[in-house]
Amino acid sequence: MSADGAGLPPLRLTPLFKQRSWGGGSLLGLLGLPDSAADDPIGEAWILSDLKGTDRTRVDGGAFEGSALRDLIANPDVRSSLMGRATSAPDGSFPLLIKFLDARENLSVQTHPRDRVGTQEIATAKHELWVVLRAEKGARVYRGFRGEVTKDEIARRARDGSLLDVLVSHEVHRGDAIWLPSGTVHALGAGLVVAEIQTPSDTTYRLWDWNRNDPARPLHIEQAVEAAAVGPAQELREIRHVEFDARPASGAVRVEALHSASHFDVDVITAGANASWEIADRGVPVAWTVLDGGVTLTAFDSEIRRGSACVIPAVHGTLRATVRGQGATILQTTPR
Repeated sequence: MSADGAGLPPLRLTPLFKQRSWGGGSLLGLLGLPDSAADDPIGEAWILSDLKGTDRTRVDGGAFEGSALRDLIANPDVRSSLMGRATSAPDGSFPLLIKFLDARENLSVQTHPRDRVGTQEIATAKHELWVVLRAEKGARVYRGFRGEVTKDEIARRARDGSLLDVLVSHEVHRGDAIWLPSGTVHALGAGLVVAEIQTPSDTTYRLWDWNRNDPARPLHIEQAVEAAAVGPAQELREIRHVEFDARPASGAVRVEALHSASHFDVDVITAGANASWEIADRGVPVAWTVLDGGVTLTAFDSEIRRGSACVIPAVHGTLRATVRGQGATILQTTPR
């Protein structure tokens, strides 16, 4: 075990796979893993999760094998090396949550609490970024309302089934990034696979479920309407885009900024075949999620491949990344 501040090796994480009662696809196949023998499809993978009250991703291999990130944050011998100047979530967990979602059907229209909305003071805000990994032709995301809609009208339409008439939708493509600050009403449309990067919260208010009326999926209309943002503040200013498949020449590495906000920054690293580069200490931890190909870090004897994640500690010492084969695409997320 490294002494506090002396540096830690990268921490590879074991993902968690979840079934969805509505809209689940087959993420196992997408991630290059054997298809599940389960009756229900796997539509959700938690790639990095340290959320209290849920299953947590665990370190795979090394001196800390089997540990949750919060275990290391609570360990005075390693906390400073892991976190640097970054702060943990209020409950002591790691300040990021990263998922893959595979929607074969439209997922529910929902929102999340803001930091303080009416009586919801104890709920934790949830800010999200969707990064589109796969999109069928014409696939759409639903985000926000027409500016003139009132909360009374939202509640009425959620109850009478006409909410779609006032939702704003956007056709999206592979490489698009859609920002969803807490309070923004949103839904993932059918035919999409996305990476969801978020602040660590699992509080969701379901506003409308496409008139499915499933008792196992109750609506939370009053809470959702109270938390919902309306007016110009919730309108989408732009959809950022990066060309995932435009890799640089052999041996080259490109880093493109995809998203920057007060909670986390997201960059896309694309590396050509046989690329190798040094990774400097950042002073904060960095999460790498491999979207395609594979990458080997100095401390690992095997690749981190598509669908896997690792945390590079704030202080890690000398570290080199190496890509074999045709190259790799990596989402790099840095908490603020």
